[in-house]
Amino acid sequence: RYNDKFYQNILSTPSEVTQYAYWNGFVVGAICCRLEPPTGPGPKKMYIMTISVLAAYRQRKIGRRLLERVLDKVETSEELSEVEEVYLHVQTNNESALKLYHGHGFETRETIKGYYKRIEPPDCYLVAKKIERKNAAAKS
Repeated sequence: RYNDKFYQNILSTPSEVTQYAYWNGFVVGAICCRLEPPTGPGPKKMYIMTISVLAAYRQRKIGRRLLERVLDKVETSEELSEVEEVYLHVQTNNESALKLYHGHGFETRETIKGYYKRIEPPDCYLVAKKIERKNAAAKS
């Protein structure tokens, strides 16, 4: 269970980086990101708060498509042009997630011990990707 602030953050996330996956009219997956202002002179970042797919719908490339859609928006959207990095935390035993992110150009930056309070193992990796801008006109 997430804390109340997590759910409040979801309500204020930009629609470009909050996407849902539907199967026969039902939501079966989602990705939700928040924009973070730079801390000092550094780049503006986007944090992937959550990406999930219902168990019965996994192995259908739904999570991959959600991730790709958000990355495409960040790489091509004028509204998100200040974002220079996308990052998230991944539990150290989540090999399928790590494979997905590494396959999309993310790099493991560090291990954070004791990041999670209510799940085992409690450790995570900080995984990040530098954004390479694409010409929006070239995508058409």
